[in-house]
Amino acid sequence: MRKYLFLFIVLICLNSCDEDFFTTTLDVDPPEYTPRLAVHAFTSVNDPLLRVRVSRAVALDEIIDNPSELLILDAEVKIQKSGEAAITIPAANFSDFNYAIQLPDDYLEPGIEYTMTVETDGFPLATATQVAPEHIEIEDAVFNEDGGINSEGNDRSEVEFTFQDPSDQVNFYEVGLLLDWNNTGNPQTANSTYLESLDPSVHRSYSYNNLLVEDPAFNGELKR
Repeated sequence: MRKYLFLFIVLICLNSCDEDFFTTTLDVDPPEYTPRLAVHAFTSVNDPLLRVRVSRAVALDEIIDNPSELLILDAEVKIQKSGEAAITIPAANFSDFNYAIQLPDDYLEPGIEYTMTVETDGFPLATATQVAPEHIEIEDAVFNEDGGINSEGNDRSEVEFTFQDPSDQVNFYEVGLLLDWNNTGNPQTANSTYLESLDPSVHRSYSYNNLLVEDPAFNGELKR
């Protein structure tokens, strides 16, 4: 009897809803579109190849058939190390970035400030300044073949590691895992593998196999 009563009440509630109950229409007046540069740059102390993607922002009502239409190919892109002359980054023809340069091995130094500028006709100057972060050591790492299950319920192996986060500023980390299939001991010949995490502070990286972690939840603490 309780089962039938419950079903009856549900049907009454659904039938009494207005046809627009589950849909809402909002009139939005978007701001006027201002052309701007969109710049993404990637480099590392371990791999000083500086890769830069220079494109333009898109208006809300603009339809783009191919993302390559957004690329800016005639920009002047420069990077400047504090106290030194700026280096011009030449154009490059890659699928995911269109400017690149192999920086000197000793060019990137922790604690040193670097400024990137991008300039081209029809757009405001784009500039960003970044201090190269200090090197963070992994204090320990443990591999567990039976690591548990991922968010989809599939069995996975696990690598658990610990590092000390400095407390001086907001820090961001990229986490990657290399598999040395041929047991060479050379990380340059190892292959990256796809990583997952149940940690809510972790995001997917630009390098799709890797993960990104930011430290507001563990600033200055030991992170495992």
